[in-house]
Amino acid sequence: MAITPVPKLEIDWNNDGDFRDTGETIDNGRIRGSLRWNYGRDKASQLEGRSIAGRLHVVLENTSGDYSSFNTSSAIAGLILPKRTVRLSFEGRAAQFTAANTEYLSAADSAGLSTGDVDFSIACWVRLDSIGADRTLMAKWQESGNNREFRLFYDHSSLRFRFEVSASGTSSVANVDADELGGVSINTWYFVACSHNATANTITIQVNDGTVDSVSHTGGLADKASTFTIGSEHGGANPHDGRIVAALYTKKVLSAAEKTFLYNDGSGRRYAFIGLTGDGSALKTSLQGWWDLNEASGTRADSENANTLTDNNTVTDAAGIANYPAWQGFLQRLVPHVIPGGDKVAVLEAIGPLGIVNQDDVSIAMQTAQRTDQLVDTILTDAGWPTAARTVSAGKTTVTRYTADRKKTLEALREIETAENGFIRETKDGRIAFEDRH
Repeated sequence: MAITPVPKLEIDWNNDGDFRDTGETIDNGRIRGSLRWNYGRDKASQLEGRSIAGRLHVVLENTSGDYSSFNTSSAIAGLILPKRTVRLSFEGRAAQFTAANTEYLSAADSAGLSTGDVDFSIACWVRLDSIGADRTLMAKWQESGNNREFRLFYDHSSLRFRFEVSASGTSSVANVDADELGGVSINTWYFVACSHNATANTITIQVNDGTVDSVSHTGGLADKASTFTIGSEHGGANPHDGRIVAALYTKKVLSAAEKTFLYNDGSGRRYAFIGLTGDGSALKTSLQGWWDLNEASGTRADSENANTLTDNNTVTDAAGIANYPAWQGFLQRLVPHVIPGGDKVAVLEAIGPLGIVNQDDVSIAMQTAQRTDQLVDTILTDAGWPTAARTVSAGKTTVTRYTADRKKTLEALREIETAENGFIRETKDGRIAFEDRH
């Protein structure tokens, strides 16, 4: 089945660092015509041109006057100012499970996928098509055969997401419900993260980066031989009916900052965007498996290790979450218009990170015997650009002497780019990147 990408346009109107407030996700019905955007520095080589800032242009329906500065009743009144973050992402694929067919994905037991009394966490995005029975999401659990370790599932009796563990493999079961979320709805995406903390002797569950539900559990976990599964328990029991995407298994307790990073204000993350600077920098530490689950059918690849998931009874695909970043920058202007025919619209224009950072001048004291990447870091720091919003490769060139006196940031970066014959660009998730020559 072909998946038509659906855009998700977001604007952090109040500049609080997230996109969770009223009106910050733009309804697609308000987008008139097509979105247009380009990345900063489209040229493929330093030999073809210098770094420039990317741009995004979109026309928004404005009949209600939400995007007009004189409308004091608008949720964004007084907030249409420069340097508001704008980001664009797209839906990808998700694994689609049909309970009637007992469809699930599985990997054989292994040391990496087994637990015991250790720290570990599991997490995934889930969407339920029906909730008329228990629905297993991720598990290493077999009711018979003394093979219970852990399972994350929708519990039909409580109408909650539940995380359950066994100390012995047969009994000594402890569980924690996502009471802070409450009842689960169908056709709604949820990010569910669970942990066992072997030091604190707790098990926890958290949904959509909200308040954590926690219970004490001093018995540890059994290390058994049951199959690791997504979409059912061992052998297909209690199958899921709905979608799952971006599932992970790690032998550590995820920090609050890491779960916030993974939730990403409801847009989620793909494997390609973890392990970067910022709150995702340590996510690959102790990571045993990460499954994007964006294949159309068949086996599903483990992006981190070799825990390929076998397709049982033909798991298909469907539209996923908006975890494909396409562009990120900053609001430059938002201008209301009345077009022929009387329709009211607003033209939104945004500029990429290179355009914003170039609003500042830099003054760099004499630097001697510095690699090009060290000078890029020095320039960006002087310009106030956050470390977490840059990706800088080690340079191959050492600059004997360098100084800058009240120079535009981009001009200074271009000088280092030229010295390295490297590449300054913007990334799809809004970082400034420096690549060495290669």
